[in-house]
Amino acid sequence: MSVSPLHGSGPGVTGWANWRLTSPALAVHHPDPVRRLVLMGTAGLEFELTPGLDAVWGYEPSREILRDLIRLFAHGESLANEDLVEMRSKAGMRPGVEESHAGMFPAPRQNGIRLLAQTEECIAALPH
Repeated sequence: MSVSPLHGSGPGVTGWANWRLTSPALAVHHPDPVRRLVLMGTAGLEFELTPGLDAVWGYEPSREILRDLIRLFAHGESLANEDLVEMRSKAGMRPGVEESHAGMFPAPRQNGIRLLAQTEECIAALPH
């Protein structure tokens, strides 16, 4: 199996912030070409906006809120450490980042899910 992580999403996220611990091991241990994609959290079908997604999409810069979001989405409490909070906080404070993030997820955020959604028939027709 080969996995090619490209990026993540959320306040202060960079490809490096999300994948710095995973990419080297994957490249060494699984160099085969990618034949399939697994997409986590993609908006293919319409769904009810979850509290966690609403918190991420409605994020307003704050170290405390960022720490809570990282804890919410991290796989294991040890991954939600102060180094990661600091890295993402700095990335999120770069000029234009906050405005860009807010512009992608305007209220009411349920509308964004509806606009991205496809029909079940359309999804089922994709090659797999």
